[in-house]
Amino acid sequence: MPILSWPHKFRKTNSNFKEARRNFLKVIDLCPEYDIDTYYYLGEMSYGNEQYDSTVTYLNKFLSDVDKIKSDKNYDRAVDLLKYSKFYLEITSHPVPFDPKVWKNFHFPG
Repeated sequence: MPILSWPHKFRKTNSNFKEARRNFLKVIDLCPEYDIDTYYYLGEMSYGNEQYDSTVTYLNKFLSDVDKIKSDKNYDRAVDLLKYSKFYLEITSHPVPFDPKVWKNFHFPG
């Protein structure tokens, strides 16, 4: 399975996904500095739901204090997801008009 596809599978197969998200948000509300991994998991969930603005917010917070990050794997994945999320936000915030034209007397070689 490609590295960036598992959150989508998790969202579709785990009936407790919304409850987990609510609980992570409650942790942040009660004690924002409790565990930096809370932001990582919220970033993963947001990415899986194609909520790239939230992904950027959560993963920036996760990456803001690298001394608290317990897993190199989570750090590397957060960096990748942050990069992809910023890319998706960039390309979707600058739509290009689609107005195709038929070219008369144009032929492909071959």
